[in-house]
Amino acid sequence: MCPGEKKEPISNSYTFAEVNKLAESDKKNVYIIIDSCVYKVTDWLPRHPGGEDVIRNLSGRDASLIFRSYHPKSSYLYLSKYKIGNLIGQRKSDFALAYEDFMDDIYNSDLMNTDFAWFFMKTMVSLSLLAIAVSLYLVGSWYNNITVQLFGGFMLGVFFQQTAFLGHDTGHNGITHDRFHDTMYGFLVGPLLTGISIGWWKDSHNTHHSVPNVVQHDPDIQHLPVFAVTPKYFESIYSFYHKRVMAFDAVARFFVSYQHYLFYPIMALARFNLYAQSIIYILVKKCEYKKTEMVATAVFWTWLILLHSQCSSVPVAFACLLLSHAVAGLLHVQICLSHFPMTVYDEVQYGEDSHGFFETQIATTLDVDCPKWLDWFHGGLQFQTAHHLFPRMPRHNLRKLQTRLLKFCAQHGKPYYMFTFVEANKKLLKGLQLTAEAAKDPSKAFNFSDSMLWEGLCAQG
Repeated sequence: MCPGEKKEPISNSYTFAEVNKLAESDKKNVYIIIDSCVYKVTDWLPRHPGGEDVIRNLSGRDASLIFRSYHPKSSYLYLSKYKIGNLIGQRKSDFALAYEDFMDDIYNSDLMNTDFAWFFMKTMVSLSLLAIAVSLYLVGSWYNNITVQLFGGFMLGVFFQQTAFLGHDTGHNGITHDRFHDTMYGFLVGPLLTGISIGWWKDSHNTHHSVPNVVQHDPDIQHLPVFAVTPKYFESIYSFYHKRVMAFDAVARFFVSYQHYLFYPIMALARFNLYAQSIIYILVKKCEYKKTEMVATAVFWTWLILLHSQCSSVPVAFACLLLSHAVAGLLHVQICLSHFPMTVYDEVQYGEDSHGFFETQIATTLDVDCPKWLDWFHGGLQFQTAHHLFPRMPRHNLRKLQTRLLKFCAQHGKPYYMFTFVEANKKLLKGLQLTAEAAKDPSKAFNFSDSMLWEGLCAQG
């Protein structure tokens, strides 16, 4: 019997090829494989807290490891009603079996235990940053001191960046490991204090985690008309996440041709796009806790406008707002660093052997090598590989997890990509430049695996 199954086992049998063929021929329904059981999960899609796309992208494939990475054991109870048969003839490699044992060791260790005092401290630090920013705006207003108010804008940006890390933690249920409680906390550090919808973030970010750097599926690399991480986007590909063709037109060609120069300026303004995406999601999509999201977002814009109304003039208010968002733009640079320079796939790579999950996460993700005292600056994003493999891991344990992963990869001859912050930025810009040159001259379009960038990535950290 499959995990969570209480009724009599279903006798229908499928090979992996048959499940894959069924998914290809029946696009109206979604079929996934979890722990050698086959499920038809179409009816569950509208109710899936992580969004529909994260499941649709895995139709016809083995989702065992990604399901386990994202869900507690109690989630298996929801599966039994959707079972249509058993998987037969699956062959797992020795490495796949070894990684499953490694996962067992991690999940059964104390690394999954949350230090609530640590997260309380981080929450208090964020609230203190906000209090400092507000105080500087007010003091600058009382004394008509523009410099003090600009410093307030700087501190507001630091607050946005640091609080976003908490939003990332809670969005992955990495604090209490309870979806309801983490979601409630998410409304505080999400729409209420930072203006970013926790529902939109989960919908987009979970999709990214399930299929990182897959051209048509991963929203985190679909940034036309301003960026293209690969010449594959010159073909005006269809985005399964945005449900539209991402046209590579004259405007896109212009921006992409200079993207390595425009990257940091655009990152300084990228937060405004997140506001727009959040509002569109809340108003258009059928999201969980819609009213709560709307009220929290309204509160955010109220206090943000009131805060900037304390500035000595409208130009100063705009300067403070832009400065705060430019500083917060560091977050967007940090996010892009982890994936932009890495392998880009045409299709989802999860095949018959369940270790495709591990291989995909390793190939599309890099870590930033930094001393422990700088962990506050990177907010856990520096351990991106460990995080992608174990997304519910509490942030304060990611450094220990990274150490164990490095040892595991060395034992099995697997690469692990890790660079300093400066090195990662150089690789990101070099990759953008290569694509920019191809955009100017299509004859210069290259295969990623043939580029100098790839040679650099092949060095194990």
